[in-house]
Amino acid sequence: MAPYPPPQEAATSTLAERVGKGPDQNPNDTITTSPNCNPNGQESPTGKKTQASPTAIPEIQWYYGKHESRIAYWLLLSGAKHFGYYPRGTFNPFPITSALRRMENEILQCLSLAPGSRVLDLGCGEGHISRYIAREGSFPLVLGLDITASHLAKARRAISGDVLRGFLRQGQVEVRLGDYHDLFTSGTGIKMGEWDGVTAVETLAHAVDTKLAFSEVYRALKPGGRFCFNDYRIGIPDDVVRNESDGEVDEKELSPQQRKTLKAWRWVMRTGGMKGSEYSYAGTYERLLKEAGFVDVKVVDLSENMRPMARWFWILSLLPYAFAKLFRLEKAFYNSVSMYEQYVEWGGWAYCQWSATKPAT
Repeated sequence: MAPYPPPQEAATSTLAERVGKGPDQNPNDTITTSPNCNPNGQESPTGKKTQASPTAIPEIQWYYGKHESRIAYWLLLSGAKHFGYYPRGTFNPFPITSALRRMENEILQCLSLAPGSRVLDLGCGEGHISRYIAREGSFPLVLGLDITASHLAKARRAISGDVLRGFLRQGQVEVRLGDYHDLFTSGTGIKMGEWDGVTAVETLAHAVDTKLAFSEVYRALKPGGRFCFNDYRIGIPDDVVRNESDGEVDEKELSPQQRKTLKAWRWVMRTGGMKGSEYSYAGTYERLLKEAGFVDVKVVDLSENMRPMARWFWILSLLPYAFAKLFRLEKAFYNSVSMYEQYVEWGGWAYCQWSATKPAT
């Protein structure tokens, strides 16, 4: 990781002035959703009925609130919510912190934005990526959104610590409670067409309407703005989807191994509230990005670059997985079971980075 830059001159404008007159949110705030995305499935501006917002999906809050998740993220990743990046051929996953910073740098390089750019970080978690790209990219404003209040509380403490140590300027990184299905009317103060870049790392897995989420990102970006995100992809071609409205596939067209992978994958994704990844087939995200209006759509497979960490998680999961299976406690040990199943099905899914650009004109 590059050295921290010296503190720069304090910003002269407030977040409300730079982002909008939205409420000054805190971890106790609640999200106010608009009719285009609410728990009752109201119609969107396009006339299509949407599904529930992630804030209404109990599996998501269950997953991030359970003790196993909190302990694992704290103990293994220091609170980060993403995989690390390793040069191909690496076996040793340590040091973990260096690998996490390398993955954050991969996001920064993918955005490919000039200093002075403004960036949205969707599903920011505890703010690791927001803080890194603001610092290393010399961005005057990175605004992180998340639907989990406990994540935002920790992010604010980390940001305050960075400001006190001179690693960040006051107001350079802010976080707010917000839903990426509804960026403009849920109280975030975000305005359309004002952002140079948007990133979302391992969070679109939780999307209940990926098409709507991509549309919101497109509207948030300036012409020429960049969208970069990391997430999972099932190794089943998008063209075998039987019905686009529910994302189901004709399993008769799949090989026995593909059916086995799909069964394991669906349990992992459905139990953890990851509907977006449950229906992310090979080619799905690329198609939806183009339908949203994006150009220069690219995807890079980073599976081998995160494999040392995935392998380490699999090793750690062996004993609790066996215990969970023996006593039928799979949900209680969800993290261990999912880490085991994902690694066993290696090759049937991929961890990828997508990038796309909003046309300049």
